[in-house]
Order: sequence, then C-alpha cells, then structure tokens
Amino acid sequence: MNGLQDRLRFPGRLTRMGGVGLWIVLGAAGCQPSNKVAAGAPELVSFDVIGPDGMPVALVTEAGAALVPPLSKFRAVFDRLLDPSTIEIFDPDGGVTPQSGVAMTTSTPKVHDPVTVAYTPNGDINFYPVFSPGPSLTVTPEGALPCGVSVTVELNPNKVRSHDQQTPFKPKDDSVKGTLTFATEPFAATLTIPKPDTGPDAGSVGTTVPTDSVATVQFNTLVPQEIAGSIHVTFDNPTGMPGKAIVMQDKVDSTLWKIAPPDTGWPVGTVKIDISADAADTYGTTLGTAVAGSFEVAQ
Repeated sequence: MNGLQDRLRFPGRLTRMGGVGLWIVLGAAGCQPSNKVAAGAPELVSFDVIGPDGMPVALVTEAGAALVPPLSKFRAVFDRLLDPSTIEIFDPDGGVTPQSGVAMTTSTPKVHDPVTVAYTPNGDINFYPVFSPGPSLTVTPEGALPCGVSVTVELNPNKVRSHDQQTPFKPKDDSVKGTLTFATEPFAATLTIPKPDTGPDAGSVGTTVPTDSVATVQFNTLVPQEIAGSIHVTFDNPTGMPGKAIVMQDKVDSTLWKIAPPDTGWPVGTVKIDISADAADTYGTTLGTAVAGSFEVAQ
C-alpha cells in the first residue's frame, strides 16, 4: 500500500486541504491514537526559518552567520504523524484553536504574544512534491520578532510527541536541530522616490517627476500608526505648497507607507522626504540613522 492510501486509512485523521485552512474529519475517533502510525519517536526531518517571501532563510552563508528578517516564521517537518491533542484544540463545530506552549521563543525584548503553531498532518516525504514533504508545524510570531537581537526558537518535546502520545520527538540526525538560534535584522526603512517622467510631455526629460507622483517607505517589520509623525516632507519652493503631503499606510501591506501630494499636486521645485532617526517599530526599537531622499518636480 502506498503512502497516500495509508494516510487516507488513518482513523480519526484531520486533513487540511490545499493549505487554505479547510479541515475534513475522517472518522469519528477525533484525537484518538492510531495504530496505523509507525511506533516510536517522530523524527524531526527539518526545522527552518521561512522568510516573508515564503522561502527558507539560510542561517549560515559563505560570509558567515546571516541575519533573519523580523517578519519570518518557522517550519518543522516530521517523518510521521504527531499527536494533535497537545498542539491544537478541536471544537465540536469543526473549528481549530492553536494551543499555547508548543513552541517557545527567547529574546530581549520578549517576543510579543501570541506565538501560534499550526499543524498540517497531510503530506508525505515519499510523495513530495505531490504533497508537502511530511507532516509539519508552522510557528508564527503574530507580532513579528524584535529587530537587532538574538532570538531562540525551540519546540516543546512535552507537546510535540508521537501519535500514540508516548514518545517526544527527536531530531533525525546531528544535522537537524530542534532549537534555532539566530540574530534578526536591525530595524530598517527603504525610501523609494518617484522616478523622472520620461514621456513626451515631461517638462525636463530625465530629471523631473509629475506633480501627482507618490513616494513610498518600506519598513522591514511592523510599525505603529504613530510612525507617520516621523515621516517629514519639505520643499524649497518659496511660494509654498498649497496643502499638506498625505502620509498613509498601504491597505494591503501594513509595512508599506505612501507619501502622496495634496490634491493640488507637488509644487514646482525640490521635494525632500526625511524619516527621523527616532522612528520606532512596535518594540520601540529606533532606526538610529535618518533616511532621506528628494526629487524634482517640473513646471
């Protein structure tokens, strides 16, 4: 019998379909242990940092230790099914609530709660890439990691255990660790100013931008709404600018902020944008160094 058929025969299995959080109850046994799962300690096949782009982050490169983006999460893959009863709470109506204490984080300042762990039981190493490569746990710090500090993430062996509820997990071999220790990137902001208008109607081709141009500031972590007060816009037009620049958070990406002109557009001349050195993230960590840029607006 192949791995797919074997998994479909597990009584009491809960399967998440297509990674969209839909759970189907296979059998009425709920969280009861199954004798269809290989006995013994579940082996941890891999434990990786997953960056904001969804790709694994190498903790060590040719240049040495790598810094981890503060918006990362973590993925642990196992060779067999785990005991779901210590990882998630299954509601009578079919809902799933993550349990606390499945993964532990250590840092100064302390990682903001909650740190949630989601269990995906479907998938088989032997059937990759048809399925995910084995049952897995996804650890997500909901409030992001603090910037510029050392962080440790480890799985709790008292909660990550065999499907028969008897044996804690163990690493597959010495190359796999149940604990990740790394340093996070410092708090950073990337200012992108508008590009010059090179169209046929440009006032000074290659040097100026349209009056309705929008600049952006991309932070590498979560920031409070108050950070808008640390983004300053000035201009060198002696006649002044009718109205105030609009600083607003993007509706989809909360780490992206847009700097738009007033309804009348930017004034002719140089527009300067400055993100203060004391701009802080949700942990109170500041940039430390101001970020600035400017662009020219044509008549």
